[in-house]
Amino acid sequence: MGMGGAFVAVADDATAVYWNPAGLTTGAFFSLLADQTTTRTRPDPTRLDGPGTDRESIFVGLSTNTTALSYYRLRINQIERPSHPAPIDPARKDQWGEATVRSVVTHNVALTGASLLYPGVSVGSTVRYVSGSYGIGAGNQGSTTDVWLRESGDLERRNQHRVDMDVGLKVGGERLQVGLVARNLLKPELDAPDGSSVRLGRLIRAGLAVRPVGPLLVAADIDLSEFSTVNGDRRNVAIGAEQWFGTWLCVRGGARINLEGGDDDAGIVGAFGLSVLLTSGLYVDGQLTRGRGDVEQGWSIAGRVGF
Repeated sequence: MGMGGAFVAVADDATAVYWNPAGLTTGAFFSLLADQTTTRTRPDPTRLDGPGTDRESIFVGLSTNTTALSYYRLRINQIERPSHPAPIDPARKDQWGEATVRSVVTHNVALTGASLLYPGVSVGSTVRYVSGSYGIGAGNQGSTTDVWLRESGDLERRNQHRVDMDVGLKVGGERLQVGLVARNLLKPELDAPDGSSVRLGRLIRAGLAVRPVGPLLVAADIDLSEFSTVNGDRRNVAIGAEQWFGTWLCVRGGARINLEGGDDDAGIVGAFGLSVLLTSGLYVDGQLTRGRGDVEQGWSIAGRVGF
């Protein structure tokens, strides 16, 4: 994320389970990683009654060059407000209009396998058991966005169990790599108690990574398919770079943009990240994300061991 999300052709540790399963073959023989990422989106931060989205992911993974076992939890909470302006008389709560609150939570247990087909050509696949839930409800008139997003966990919902699959391809050598990943191949659907449903959108994403000189890496990703989320349609382009200083410090930066726009669109979103070597094989990673006008704000922190 510190590279703006340009990582499909780069991933080579336990996070390859998500970014590109084929990347396991090009990385460390052993990788153990724990990561938490949080993102907050407020399209109109000046309005207390505006729409908004909160996202959170927690990832724990253990991998070798051929296999990986991982668990990750994804949560997206969203509140949609009517598009009319704020009420003339704030004391008249009946003028605020009704808000729609949505919450999607998935727990993913994933088994990944990867293999080297030919020199420079790797393939990988992930089978995931998905335990998920989808809740939807009406917000109280006059409640703020932050209050409803905090309380969205109280929405009525029921647990559902699905199976999904991701596949990946990675081609190239030390200086140039190309990656391709397809996620949510089975497009599992989650139902809410009121009979509505949400489908986890299929995503096909391509990436390119180049090492022009020394420890400098430049990467770019593009979504080849539009996919739907509770936040609307998305199709992202991302570009990023990282530079190692010796073996103990890495600095990253990047940016991405959603080509489809949408209600929570933050325009160009920039990112900055660091990796610090604490001791042999043990790293701490962190990143900050900011959209134009602070529409989107996010952070990640991770600890990883690799040999």
